[in-house]
Amino acid sequence: MSSHTNDSIVLLGCKHCGKSTQGKLLADYLKSTFYDTDSIIEEISGITPRLLYAKNGPGAFMQIEEAACKKVFMDNNNKKVIATGGGICSNAPALNELRQANLFVFLRLDINFSVERIVKKIRVLENGTILNMPAYIADKNPKTIDDVKDFLFEKYNERFKLYQELSDITIDLQNVSKEENLQLIINSIC
Repeated sequence: MSSHTNDSIVLLGCKHCGKSTQGKLLADYLKSTFYDTDSIIEEISGITPRLLYAKNGPGAFMQIEEAACKKVFMDNNNKKVIATGGGICSNAPALNELRQANLFVFLRLDINFSVERIVKKIRVLENGTILNMPAYIADKNPKTIDDVKDFLFEKYNERFKLYQELSDITIDLQNVSKEENLQLIINSIC
């Protein structure tokens, strides 16, 4: 981590690990401002991050993700909790914008729980078309839910090392209430 100019916390982790939920709770606890980079991406682009990635590709998505991270630090409030998208670990320019924060936290959730949360949102049409999966998985043209799961496990394992390298602290979230997980986070960072 480079120079830290404020009391900001960046939350990293895989899709559906609880970054936004825990980020909001943590911001309330710390009396900080909460930012969700996915929401800012949607504000900037006018479409969801998933649709942006699918329509314009990873390059355009990463540029807007960088702009979203830059926008977070345009606010003069020095106390921020920032929830990032799961792929931020592969976007060096966006990460560079976030380096103003003084703490990077990896919210690690058992991959089986994360995969289950993602798969619950997926719909399979009668013709076999799979809908509502992450764009980076859709790019691989999975034919079955098992294919989706395999790709998710592969992506998580790839990102796991990056999250650990980037983070100052790794917190193992549990499959418990959001309040209990918040207490784990508070105990680890305060």
